[in-house]
Amino acid sequence: MRLERGSISVEAVLLTPVLATLLLMVVYGSRLVSAQHTVQLAANHGARQASMVRFSRMNETGNRAARDYLSTRRSGCTESRINVAVDRESDRPSVLVEVECTVETTGLSLLGVMPKIVRASSLEVIDVWRANE
Repeated sequence: MRLERGSISVEAVLLTPVLATLLLMVVYGSRLVSAQHTVQLAANHGARQASMVRFSRMNETGNRAARDYLSTRRSGCTESRINVAVDRESDRPSVLVEVECTVETTGLSLLGVMPKIVRASSLEVIDVWRANE
């Protein structure tokens, strides 16, 4: 019995850093998943909004809609970039919105993680009746 005295303290001292690291990894993973989901929804929203306006306003509308979506949601992004491309020449005119953001790593310095960039894109067919008005 005497030899086992204090073994719980030693085990706790050894396991605490492992459990803390595991917890930080879970936080980082959840931030990545959340940011990816929000970026995809922002791209979808931007493409949908851009597909329903005139050709002359598609770039501005798609960019603004995606940026507004990111700013109103807690996206976990520190920086974001949005690109809108309109294809008027094909048989099915479409608009492509690409969104990328740098995932926030505040509070995760113990893991030594580098900032990660998540990307998403969305393609919508243009409503030509509205676009040509």
